[in-house]
Amino acid sequence: MRRLPLLTLVLPLLTLAAAAYGATAPEGFRGMKWGDPVARLPNATAVSNPPNCYANRREDMRLARAPLFGVLYCFDNDRLVRVELRSATGEDNLKAFRDAVTGIFGEPPPPAPGSSRNVVAYTAPGAPVAVTLIREVLGVHKYLLVLEYRGTAAADKAEEVRENRDEARKDFGF
Repeated sequence: MRRLPLLTLVLPLLTLAAAAYGATAPEGFRGMKWGDPVARLPNATAVSNPPNCYANRREDMRLARAPLFGVLYCFDNDRLVRVELRSATGEDNLKAFRDAVTGIFGEPPPPAPGSSRNVVAYTAPGAPVAVTLIREVLGVHKYLLVLEYRGTAAADKAEEVRENRDEARKDFGF
C-alpha cells in the first residue's frame, strides 16, 4: 500500500525529467532555419575550416551577455545542418557562455557512464536537433556549442520504417 504514494510522487518527476531531456529543439539560429540554403545567410563569407561552413560578416558576437569568438553556419548539399558558436576566452566569459547555454536549454541530463567530462549533451540521442557543449582545453577558444540538425534523416528513417511496416502488414492480410 505504501508503494502507491511513492509511485504517485516518482512517476510525475520521471515524466518531467524525460520531457525536459530533449524538450528544446531549436528551429534554427538567428533567422536561419534548418534546411535553409546558403543564399539566405546575410553577409556570408566562406571559411576554409571546417569545409562547407560560412560566417556572417556582421554577426552579433554575443550569446546573451557572453562574448563570442565566432559563429559558423555549416551546410550539406546547400542546406543548413549545423551551427557552431565559439566562446571567447577568460573565466568570466566561459562562465557567462555556459550560463547562457544552460539558460536557453536547461540543465543538461547526467552524463552517461564513461563519457567525456568535456562533452555535455543537452538533448536526447533521438532529438531532431543535437545540442552539445564541448569544453576545449587547447586553442584560442574554450567552449564550442554545436547545434546539429538530425530531423531529416530521422524523418526519412521513420517514413521508411512506416512503409516497411505497412508492407509487412499487407503480407499478413491486415
